[in-house]
Amino acid sequence: MRYRLTLTDGSVEYIDNPAHYPDPSSIDKGEEPYIRATLIMPERYLGAVIKLCMEKRGENSKLNYLGPGRVELAYDMPLAEVIYDFYDRFKSITQGYGSFDYEMIDYRESNLVLVDILVTVKRSMPCHRSSTASRPDPERSAPARD
Repeated sequence: MRYRLTLTDGSVEYIDNPAHYPDPSSIDKGEEPYIRATLIMPERYLGAVIKLCMEKRGENSKLNYLGPGRVELAYDMPLAEVIYDFYDRFKSITQGYGSFDYEMIDYRESNLVLVDILVTVKRSMPCHRSSTASRPDPERSAPARD
């Protein structure tokens, strides 16, 4: 996935690798790709699907009743929120009766941060700030030992 970063000098960079993420102090604004998702399902699953879309930072753009008991939802959502588990959760919620399609629509400004994941090796990935949790560094906050 490619993020669009506008730097303080006015230049624009597309970043698809966390290793190429510039110094945060040189970033004026960050943008992430958005999609328009079209979801068709039986009406009885509407509430649960709307809840899923809201969890994934979706913005409702359209609700249409196709006929008795069938609805179509259109949501604008960040592509990053859809890639990982959206489709599986959608199919689970609708018990396989829902259909999902999407198209790329644009880039939208987002509060992006670079998250470093330290397990056995360091991994990094850009993500929206709301998806991160501030946790103290155990090495920095550990009491001094005698």
